[in-house]
Amino acid sequence: MILLVANLYNPRGSISSFMELLDARRPDVVACVEVGTAMAAALSARYEHGVASGDDDHYRGQALLSTSPIEVTSLAMSHRSGLRTTIGLDGVPTELMLAHLANPLDGVSGFRHRRAQVREILRHVDRAGTPAVLTGDLNATPVWPAYLRLRRRFRDGVRDAARSEARTPQRTWAPRPGLPPVLRIDHILTAGVRLTDVQTHRVAGSDHLALSTRMARVSP
Repeated sequence: MILLVANLYNPRGSISSFMELLDARRPDVVACVEVGTAMAAALSARYEHGVASGDDDHYRGQALLSTSPIEVTSLAMSHRSGLRTTIGLDGVPTELMLAHLANPLDGVSGFRHRRAQVREILRHVDRAGTPAVLTGDLNATPVWPAYLRLRRRFRDGVRDAARSEARTPQRTWAPRPGLPPVLRIDHILTAGVRLTDVQTHRVAGSDHLALSTRMARVSP
């Protein structure tokens, strides 16, 4: 199963560029944050299953879509909720969560919100009790506290895949669209799931690289 994850930098991310990426990679599941209303309409026209909730607020639009039937519900979190669904991965129910954590550069309120968000994600995963994938713009590099707290429960699937190929994971965020990325803040964290064929992709107009990967269940 192929998963594609993107921050589309509403409203700057190019619809035509993203549609070309979908044509090239042909993902089974698409998970996006910062989705504008026009982008959401384009995604909804393309995918029959899931939710594309466009919003002209820069940070709030999001989409979780699939080529197969899924039931998408809210992943309740402080400040900004995410989306969640259950997918069948090699016949095993697997929790898939999309989150956009608060930005620590927003000051004291940003730190407070993201601490609460991490706690809420971990509580949700513990209740679900299944293999799980957490993805999205987590606004945290691998040395920041939010990432480190999540790593107590998850593996860094992108890093594991890169290490298996003797390479370094690609950074995903640039200060401006088109510049070389300087931070790795977009993640695919896994529990009981293995990633292979991890790729990064430019989306014209976005300050983030998209991530795509093949997901498989880890054999017991």
